[in-house]
Amino acid sequence: MNCIDIGTLQAFLDGELSLDLSAAVSDHLDVCDACTRLLSEAEAEEALVMPALAREFDSLVPTQRLWTKINEHIETEKRERPWYKKLEAFALTLLARPSFAVATAALLFVVIGAGFFLSRQPAANDTVATRKSAVGNPAATVIQAAPPEAGEKPDIAETAEFNDMPKVAPRHRAIRAAYTTASAQPVPARSSSPAAAVDLTLQNYESTIAGLSRSLQGQKDSVMAVQERIAFERDMALVNNTIAKMRAQVRKESLLQVSGDRASRRQMMSRFLRSLTFAAALITLPIFAVAQKTPPPVPPVTKVPKTPPAPYVGPQEKALIVNSDVNLTLCVLRGKLSVNSWSRNQVRVYTAEGSQFEFRILQKDAAGTPVWISINAISQRRSNPPLPPSDCLDEDDVEIDVPVGTTLSVKGREVALSVNSVNNVTVSTFGGDTQLRNIADGVTAMVNRGNISIEDSAGAISVESTTGNILVFGVKPKKPGDILRAKTLSGNIAIVDTNHRQIDAGTISGTISYTGPILNGGAYRFSSQNGNLRLNLPKDSSATVAATYGFGSFSSGFHLEVATENITGDAVKSIVGKIGQPSDAVIKLTTTSGSIEFKPVETTSKPKN
Repeated sequence: MNCIDIGTLQAFLDGELSLDLSAAVSDHLDVCDACTRLLSEAEAEEALVMPALAREFDSLVPTQRLWTKINEHIETEKRERPWYKKLEAFALTLLARPSFAVATAALLFVVIGAGFFLSRQPAANDTVATRKSAVGNPAATVIQAAPPEAGEKPDIAETAEFNDMPKVAPRHRAIRAAYTTASAQPVPARSSSPAAAVDLTLQNYESTIAGLSRSLQGQKDSVMAVQERIAFERDMALVNNTIAKMRAQVRKESLLQVSGDRASRRQMMSRFLRSLTFAAALITLPIFAVAQKTPPPVPPVTKVPKTPPAPYVGPQEKALIVNSDVNLTLCVLRGKLSVNSWSRNQVRVYTAEGSQFEFRILQKDAAGTPVWISINAISQRRSNPPLPPSDCLDEDDVEIDVPVGTTLSVKGREVALSVNSVNNVTVSTFGGDTQLRNIADGVTAMVNRGNISIEDSAGAISVESTTGNILVFGVKPKKPGDILRAKTLSGNIAIVDTNHRQIDAGTISGTISYTGPILNGGAYRFSSQNGNLRLNLPKDSSATVAATYGFGSFSSGFHLEVATENITGDAVKSIVGKIGQPSDAVIKLTTTSGSIEFKPVETTSKPKN
């Protein structure tokens, strides 16, 4: 039964999990064989499918970091933009709307007209001189009309319609004396009344309103909704009614008060101007309302989420003074790890990609010097309730310098490991190649998917692999009884130039090759289910040979004194004999469908590394 479902494993392979969950899944895979097998199957399926879909996925798309830089650049430009630029952009945006432009032009026109009207000064003496004179008889009457003074306004025909008011040109009358004998008939004198000035102002105002109405008549259907247009027409009717009543009242007052002082006329004009301003406000307010009407909602644009700021990725280096035979443990999920020895009693750790780490002292000696330490990652040790934290370094190139007498213990997932010149090494990884050189006192290595190479080392050696090859070269025992053991499922095993008296090498479907001496009293056992067994021995080798094979063959380049032999038609055949001089060394060879071959070599020739 699998602890993790296949969906989570697929997300783990695709790198879609968060850092905390990815670290938790990695730790779980280190201890769970069932989930490890399930992950291996998923990786095999992915390796088969992804090459076929590589062309489909090979497209140039902007990365998350590119979107982040674009958003940051836009925000920076907005913040650094001066205030007058922002005001200019806002004004241009409003003036780009036709309705707002029309309303602004109308309002400016009304304001300019009002200012021009206020700047005018009324005439000083707007009176009519009427003089009556009788010449000859009382019936004779002389009527003299004064010429129009400067600034006097002639009468203008009253308009009947609001938008169609005709203009009448001013006419000047000459001075004339009339002598009559009949009874004098009064002639109405033309007066320059405030109504004339009001009529001229009304003419200018009505012309402005007419132009504004014509502009709105062609655009109100496009810039106004139906309800807003009805409200606009109602306001226009109210304004027209107000102007008509106000004009009648002004004319009534002008007829009752023909002559008045300048203060009264100015007060009347000011009142009329305020009324006109109020009417203009009533007209322009609906236009502003339409211009400022909220535009239809635009579908929101999905913004690229901002990625959190990346942590510091520079190189990291730390050192710690330790005992000369310190015990060091560490865990690496993915990455490259190189461990070398030096003559200092100090542990130095260098991470090229900047992974944060710390030294944890587990034990000290009597003098207070650390004798057991561990290297733990800091960034991965976050709180996650459902899963335990991880102390493993991840995705980095790590270099470690340790004392020569260090005992090293390494655990990991996908690790390319290289260790040189330490006292003892214990390795347990899921994948990656492992190279061990000059190990003084023993090696224990277990790699599921990766090759293992051990060179010029001593002590008891135990090596296991699932699908990788094993190479052991130039090793020797540290003390009597040390065993060299090498096991793999589907890889090859090569043992060259070893002085161990006890060797046990076995594989399921690989080939085993042994090149080296046969020592007196040694016990050598080589077995393979579907592979061949090849032994290259010195010519003066002496040993007892016990070979068992099935569908393969047995071949010996040595003179073999057969003691017992069973080569009947059965599936299993066996042969027991001696080569060379009598010796206590025993060689046991077992294969099911492979061949067994003995071959003598010169003792002076050294095997190639």
